[in-house]
Amino acid sequence: MLFKELGRFSSFLGFVKGTRVGFGHLEGEKEDAITGLRLVGFSKSDGLKAPSNWYFASMSKELPTLFQSYLAVMDSESGRKNFGRAINYYKASNTAQSDNTEIALLIGMAGLEALAFHVLHDNGGWSADLLKRATLADMLRATARLLSIDDDPVRHAPPLMAWISAASKPGFDGFNVLAEFRNGLTHPVTNFSYDGQKLLHAWFASQWLLEVLMLAYLGYRGKYQDRRKQLGGWAGTLVDMPVRDRAGGGRVASRLADAPEGPVVPPGVGPPRAP
Repeated sequence: MLFKELGRFSSFLGFVKGTRVGFGHLEGEKEDAITGLRLVGFSKSDGLKAPSNWYFASMSKELPTLFQSYLAVMDSESGRKNFGRAINYYKASNTAQSDNTEIALLIGMAGLEALAFHVLHDNGGWSADLLKRATLADMLRATARLLSIDDDPVRHAPPLMAWISAASKPGFDGFNVLAEFRNGLTHPVTNFSYDGQKLLHAWFASQWLLEVLMLAYLGYRGKYQDRRKQLGGWAGTLVDMPVRDRAGGGRVASRLADAPEGPVVPPGVGPPRAP
């Protein structure tokens, strides 16, 4: 039980740090197989450099409340499976980016897909059929609106904003851009091309979206570090969460858990209607 709780704590710290944290223990047994000694702690070999993400040291006072919300989510099987998986993908994407940004982007998008499924299916009333017919862009956009995120993921990425303008498609936005990157990198196509600058901005945008969706789901409403501004900003410059609060307050996950049966799909969001 002790190690289970420490494992949860370690996982939460991984979300805060953005990558793995050292965690281990040493046990020794006497001749009668009774545990004689046990050492629990964080490894001194935790030398992985923490990426610049949503968290900054001045936010430490917010962590106890955020940790309690995290524990509440992880109490459910779906939370452990899907929200926990999203955190693992998030950490893996941060770690992989130093080697290959394409792979890091795909890993992060897998985290977004896991989180979107959890929010829409378990809390938003989306049926399995609705999720099957939805595009990835539909799912991400609906998740953001359901969690009251009021921002476009590529707003601080000039090359990607130019891409949106050039597309000249009604309703085409940053969620479509991220989905096109994911699909274009996964499936070999001839009509998808990008340069390193667009790729890097897309990765920053995908990780930012994963961060703010998880924070919003945990009910966080304070200030955070917008990782999209790292390409020309200062570390520790905190801004308000881009959340448009609904009336009533309280943790977003709690409010969504009480949603009425049936799909909670904001106007203009969701998969195309069946013919």
